[in-house]
Amino acid sequence: MNPFFQNIADFLRRLTLGQRVALGGVLAGTLALLIGVAMWANQPDYVFLFGNLDPATAGRMVERLEADGIPYELRDQQSAIFVPREYRDELRVALAAEGFVEDGPPGYEIIENRPLGTTPEEWEVMRRRVLEGELARTITGLRQVESARVHLVIPKRAAFREAQQQPSASVALALTSGAQLSPQQIEGITALIASSVEGLTPSNVTIIDNRGNLLSNPDAGDPNMTATSNQLKHQREIEHLRAMDAQSMLDQVLGPGNAIVRVAAELDFTEKVDQIREIDPESATVISEERLQEEEGQATASYSQTVRNYDISEKATTVRNNRGQIKYLTVSVLLNYKRVAPAPQDGEAAEDASPRYEPYTPAELASYEELVKNAVAFNPDRGDRITIT
Repeated sequence: MNPFFQNIADFLRRLTLGQRVALGGVLAGTLALLIGVAMWANQPDYVFLFGNLDPATAGRMVERLEADGIPYELRDQQSAIFVPREYRDELRVALAAEGFVEDGPPGYEIIENRPLGTTPEEWEVMRRRVLEGELARTITGLRQVESARVHLVIPKRAAFREAQQQPSASVALALTSGAQLSPQQIEGITALIASSVEGLTPSNVTIIDNRGNLLSNPDAGDPNMTATSNQLKHQREIEHLRAMDAQSMLDQVLGPGNAIVRVAAELDFTEKVDQIREIDPESATVISEERLQEEEGQATASYSQTVRNYDISEKATTVRNNRGQIKYLTVSVLLNYKRVAPAPQDGEAAEDASPRYEPYTPAELASYEELVKNAVAFNPDRGDRITIT
């Protein structure tokens, strides 16, 4: 017998029955794990093919895939089809060419294929459909958007301005699986549609997703709401920057996680314009002089008068304060207790001793307070307040 196998047989004879059973279980489990890993590694990598499909279209695609023997998976409530990665690109081209997937709403081809004898009413309808289709195609170019539908309501021109109705737009977006649009992207879509239709304001643009969630801001275009939003954003930026300046400094001194800094800023958004007019009396300059002299009869009496006109220099200054100036800051600092390494007990190693935590002394708190004040540009003259504990 081969010495290798002889050694294994001798090893097994020395084992008890329980040890042999345990060893067999370990070997069987290891073998099963290796088989499972091999099967998992050989599974195809399924990727997204098409989504947001109606049941009829999804059924026809499944029949097509089954006829070609291509594996697939249905997800997202049977509305999305996933196929192995190596088949995706070829299937997208083939299924689109066979008409399984519509190439979005029609656009300028409506005008190119218009019949002769089109009436003005039909022309307005075609014009609106062209605009809807081209806007939908542009929006679909976003990476997160699978498809889009745009509906425009463009009223006819009224004879009087008071009777003119405002246009409106509704947009339905089908987003790709797991995708979301940022607020900036939603504002961009709203601005795109509003600028494409004459007289359309952002407040009259409604955007929803394929789950019926309202994405657009109903207050878009309101100057008061826009100003308030910008003011709040400016305030948050100032608070964040001042807090980060102090936080980063304390993290360097005390270590990360040992200090929390919060800054609240009260800003003044009122606009003040001061007109200052300064006159320099020492700069008087004679610009004209008029003399009048009169004599009466043969007497020697006479009368004379002199009139001088002066030009005095003056300076006009316009002082306009910037909006969003800081009225005062409120700074809050919370410090973790400082870590103190105790002396080891008898027979105990230094690294095994449990650390102790003690509060900072008033002198230490005062020094850290001065550091934070310098970091946030603390100004007691304007009423800034700080609390450190």
